[in-house]
Amino acid sequence: MSCFEKFLTRIATSEKIFQVRRRHGEMTVSEMATTENGPLASLIAGESRDALRRAVDQLDDRERQVIILAFIEEFSLTDLATKFGVTESRVYQIRARALRSLREYLVEHEVSGANEAEIA
Repeated sequence: MSCFEKFLTRIATSEKIFQVRRRHGEMTVSEMATTENGPLASLIAGESRDALRRAVDQLDDRERQVIILAFIEEFSLTDLATKFGVTESRVYQIRARALRSLREYLVEHEVSGANEAEIA
């Protein structure tokens, strides 16, 4: 699995966990995984991962780079600011805008749980 796929899986898993917790209260991940038609079953099917991949593809180049470096490579705001030659505040704004765009895309395309949970 590539780093990008790991990143998408991480986001999709978080989305599904938030969705289930909002509906059913606190559940452990193992309880969710053992539910035959549970939220992780659809994640395994790849639907959410594919939707996230399409959503990331819709970002502009800088937003996509910030998201990938922040979530896959785990760059800090300081590292990202240095790399892009901007302030940490500006990196935070770019990251926030990218996450908002991802969320909006997922809601628009009716990805389960996208309007009920926050991405990152």
